[in-house]
Amino acid sequence: MKDAWGRTIEYVRLSLTDACNFCCPYCRPAEITPQSQTQLLTVDEWMTILEAFHRIGVKAVRLTGGEPLLYPHIEELLGRINDTGWFEDISMTTNGSLLASRAQRLKKLGLNRVNISLDSLESEAFATCVGKEGQLESVLEGIRSAINANFKSVKINTVLSRYWTDDEVKSLLQYVEKWPVVWRFIEYMPFQGDAFHGPTFDEWKAQLERVSGGPLTEVHSIYGFGPATYLALPSGKAVGFIFSMSHSYCDTCNRVRLTSDGQMRLCLLRDDEADLVSLVRNGATAEALAEHIERALQRKQERHDGIGMDKPERQCGASEGSMGFFDFLKPRSKENIESCWPGGKFLQVHIEYDTVKAVFTYFGRYGLQFSVPKDTLTHVVIKEVSRTHSVLQLYSGEDCVGTSDLLPTEACNTMKDWVLQY
Repeated sequence: MKDAWGRTIEYVRLSLTDACNFCCPYCRPAEITPQSQTQLLTVDEWMTILEAFHRIGVKAVRLTGGEPLLYPHIEELLGRINDTGWFEDISMTTNGSLLASRAQRLKKLGLNRVNISLDSLESEAFATCVGKEGQLESVLEGIRSAINANFKSVKINTVLSRYWTDDEVKSLLQYVEKWPVVWRFIEYMPFQGDAFHGPTFDEWKAQLERVSGGPLTEVHSIYGFGPATYLALPSGKAVGFIFSMSHSYCDTCNRVRLTSDGQMRLCLLRDDEADLVSLVRNGATAEALAEHIERALQRKQERHDGIGMDKPERQCGASEGSMGFFDFLKPRSKENIESCWPGGKFLQVHIEYDTVKAVFTYFGRYGLQFSVPKDTLTHVVIKEVSRTHSVLQLYSGEDCVGTSDLLPTEACNTMKDWVLQY
């Protein structure tokens, strides 16, 4: 099946649920529990949709979320997909924290490949990355279990949401060399309309070459159906680059995404959607649905708008840039409200003080918000996460009552000084 631009569409990603037990700051501000998900598609509904994609020539399917292992019927769905023989490849993207006890079972049910998100190998930094303490070991155990299950491939996805020090990169490369996995580095995507940041393709490549001690060379092997560019380290170990903003892959895009409420998303970075689930629930056959999908695919645009794009109205859940559905909190304009915008309004992060209620309120880029009464605030701490970025923490006694987004350290210092003046 080809779209209006002549691209062959052969890969579909299913976001089975928005539920996730992590709350990564580039994705969602708070944990979304399985109990909050009330509009999930049934296994039969997913199978009708997948049959339609099989009819138009799709070869590969990936199960994502949120966290796909929180979808209550994941094993039944996986088994049924495998039994049909419709697809050459069945894969999954997961945060890995729930994988250790299930990897062998998933392999037996037909899962070919697994991608696991891992944004840091240092406990405190990892806690900041996923929004929860004490989670790193469960993810590492999930990776070890995936390796032992002998999947066709295990890939590690690291989102570069900040700049790394050379020492951090050196430590990372030790794991890259040691583990029998394919490691991929993913460029931060500016969802929610926030400022573009993190290293570009050329910056990250140059840093890897500097730390590894030699040039990276092009690798022509293909690892799956994704868009990654693969380069070999001086040791010969291949690593992947997915830099969709500074190094567009739109001309070779081969995929569509399905949201957990049954919409077909034509581009991750655009709002173009086609309703599939309503047709299924009104009795449409797989053949009729396939015709609807073919027509809708002709609306797929040639490319996204790059670094300067507007934020999508909603984001399609997927762990490789897994996105929640949160509206940006607009700043209020009242006489009794005083505000500090540490990086200018383009950064979309600010802290306010209500002079009547005597309350500080922080507004983050991703819907993150917390309020602290002035009379309970005892001290303000800046916690360094990297050479250039930190988080601002407000304390009441020994208890941390609010932690900001990961921000440039300069912005944290500005907010701290502003709070302390009161």
